[in-house]
Amino acid sequence: MADQGITVYSVDCRLAPPPRWQDAVGDVKCALGWIRSAAIRHGTAASNVSIAGD
Repeated sequence: MADQGITVYSVDCRLAPPPRWQDAVGDVKCALGWIRSAAIRHGTAASNVSIAGD
């Protein structure tokens, strides 16, 4: 995607053990907040963010 001119951010969440799956939501919200605040510096639109994960 980066080769097509799309800005890509790779976000890591906390890892287990201990089990922390419930903390992943907060990690993603924090990452989205950072991406939106840094969008102008990176030449992207803060209002146009898509996420994917597994």
